[in-house]
Formats: sequence, structure tokens, C-alpha cells
Amino acid sequence: REDLFTVVHEQVMTPTAKYADLLLPATTFLENKDLYTGYGHFYMGCVDRVIEPLGEARSNFDLFQEVAAELGFRDEPFLQSPEKRLASYVATMTSLPDGFVFDPNAETGWIESTRKRTEKSVKEMFGVDFSFCADVEPGVPVFACVTEAAEFADPDLLARFPFKLITPPHKDLLNSTFGERYPGVTGEVFIHPDDATDFDIPDGAVVYLENLRGSTKRTARITDIVQKGLLVAEGIFWQTG
Repeated sequence: REDLFTVVHEQVMTPTAKYADLLLPATTFLENKDLYTGYGHFYMGCVDRVIEPLGEARSNFDLFQEVAAELGFRDEPFLQSPEKRLASYVATMTSLPDGFVFDPNAETGWIESTRKRTEKSVKEMFGVDFSFCADVEPGVPVFACVTEAAEFADPDLLARFPFKLITPPHKDLLNSTFGERYPGVTGEVFIHPDDATDFDIPDGAVVYLENLRGSTKRTARITDIVQKGLLVAEGIFWQTG
């Protein structure tokens, strides 16, 4: 499209990056000073870069600082150093230990949230009441419970789409991250031998998985590690071609 100029800031040549009119190199986490908060735990920590940025790579922070300067923005976040920005951000956080003062240039170790899991109930811990939301779709219970199957039990859909599909993680991928390591690889779909026989699908054949939401291409692997009627497609592989 002549009316659309696309800029992509990336570390590797992703399918999205191939659409770019201008592709700018981005740094990795190894080249940035950053703050990592908890994901499934109750700690955060500030980490330094391990190496200097390679080539002309810029971090997200540095890129937007430079763009903001060119556009004439003078808001405080656009004028702060990475260290000042981190300190300003941490100052807005709650649940930090009493007396904690954040110094992005000092070794603080791991910082543990005061809202870590305890023997107390949620209500006792935070002094607030909570309830399930009653503003739900008609026919949907307001409390957590097992409900009847929806699409999986729809006769019309079952007639057109006889298989269930699950997409568990692939051991060599992190969502779509690291997809650049497998150029041209479509990924596999595991099919039970009985299903493969019914649909005349040989091992190694390229098959298309399709429903009303979209489609994808995979290489068939015939195996009894999956249940009959169930397809298993691991990982998110990048589009090919």
C-alpha cells in the first residue's frame, strides 16, 4: 500500500519485519539495563547489560527517547536517563518492603513483595471484600463450575469439523520466540493411526488444519501417543513462503 509506511523495530527477521518499509535493529535483554518483576513468584530485580549494544541496535527506550526529541516532546519521561526512569517507575509501586529505597546503580539483590502468599485469606491480607461478577452472558453461571460443552457438542460443527485440536508448547520454542531458528519449518501435527487411516493421511504428508477462525499448514506425524479424534500441534512456527 502506497498510503502506508511501516516501521518495525526488531531483533531478528520475523514475518512481521518482512513487511517493513524501514527496519530498525533492536537490542536484546543482554544489551539493556532493565527491571524484571515477578511472573509466578514474588520477587523483582534490576539487571545490568551484559554486553554493549551490537552494531546500530537501539533499545525500545533509547529509540523512543530519540523520536520524542525529534518531534519536540519535552515531557519528563522523554528526558530521563534509563536509571532515572526506572527509579521513577519503582517509586509508583506498592507492596515494597518498608524502608526500601531503589538505587538502579547499586546491587540491591532480589526484592520480595510484601504481598507474597501467606496463610491468611485474600480478604484478611488486603482488607477488602471480593465477589464474582454477576454481569455475565445469559445462561452463564455467575460462579465457577463445570458447564456443558459448547462448540464441542454442536452437531453442525461436529459434522464439518470432526477433530478436536490442542496446541501445547514446543520444547524448543517460547510462544513464537526463537522461530527464526527454524526457517521454512511448518511444524508437525500428531494424528492417531485410526484417524490417519480414515482420512488416508500417510506419515510425513503436508496437511491443512482449518476451522471457521483460520487455517494452518503442518506435517502429519502418525502416532498412538494421541487419542483418537484429537490432533496435537505443538508450538507456534512462523509462516513460510
